[in-house]
Amino acid sequence: MTFETGAKRSADDASRVVAYARIVVPAHAKVFVDGRDLKDRGSLRWYKWTPPKDQPSKYVTLTATWQDRVTRATKKHTRKIIMRPGKIRRVNLCGASLESIVDGVIWRTNLQRQSFGIAPLVKNSMLTAAAQKHADNLARQKKLSHQLDGEGFLERSRHEGYLFTAGSENIAEGARSSNDVVEMWMRSPGHQRNMLSKEYTQIGVGTAWSSSGTRYDVQVFGRPAPKVTELSQH
Repeated sequence: MTFETGAKRSADDASRVVAYARIVVPAHAKVFVDGRDLKDRGSLRWYKWTPPKDQPSKYVTLTATWQDRVTRATKKHTRKIIMRPGKIRRVNLCGASLESIVDGVIWRTNLQRQSFGIAPLVKNSMLTAAAQKHADNLARQKKLSHQLDGEGFLERSRHEGYLFTAGSENIAEGARSSNDVVEMWMRSPGHQRNMLSKEYTQIGVGTAWSSSGTRYDVQVFGRPAPKVTELSQH
């Protein structure tokens, strides 16, 4: 979500200093700004009133709280940030590493497969590297495409050393969370077909954010080519 913050010297003063923050939080989290609950989940406007003789504070304390849907534990993450006029700050309040976000996408994908009686996919480091590099590139170029810089997922995965018997790729733009992106793919017949295919045994996932805070996700599915053993005659 995007949040606009500003400071006014008094309630009657029309002049204000405005700065922006794009906050990354779990979809079901509560967000607080300097202790105030922001109940609106869309684009938020919030102003800090300052006495006429005081300078508006450039510091804002952001807090997110939520219940982990796996462990049921209460999570809380707080960050104090400097808001700069005319600038957009991206603030991650998820408290999660990129690896845990990626693993969350894989876990939710395997939950979907399990519900259909399909064997889980195994995380593969080469497919993960290919997926992450593509997600980074999508975020950098702010463009959703399977083909970037003249290469598709087959070429990107081969550069990482992965050889396919079968493979496919899912991409997404604008998801709010790992759960959200998996649900987006499940609502699309083509993406769902890739996720639930019995043909694939391995998976790699990448996630990245653009400079404006848009999330990009990539799934690469594969079944590896059999290893060839050379025999020598004596």
